[in-house]
Amino acid sequence: MDLYYSLIRCIMQLTINAEDCSDMQYMTPKQAGELWGISERRVQVLCVNGQVDGAERIGGKVWLIPKDALKPIDGRTKAAKQGKDK
Repeated sequence: MDLYYSLIRCIMQLTINAEDCSDMQYMTPKQAGELWGISERRVQVLCVNGQVDGAERIGGKVWLIPKDALKPIDGRTKAAKQGKDK
């Protein structure tokens, strides 16, 4: 419960960044996109589709993604489609 309230506090203050919430083990879609080399919007779509393990939606708009979450395999690629056939 304490983590939940800490997250809400940071969201309400619009301070989800490394300075004020460095003790949290979550990142924003923007941070995940930079880390994974994809757009913030693509990360949001992956979260909505349930492809990012541990991603949580807070307040109906904000996604929180575990810092140790791995980039999902892009199912649109040829390599991913070949992997499904095996």
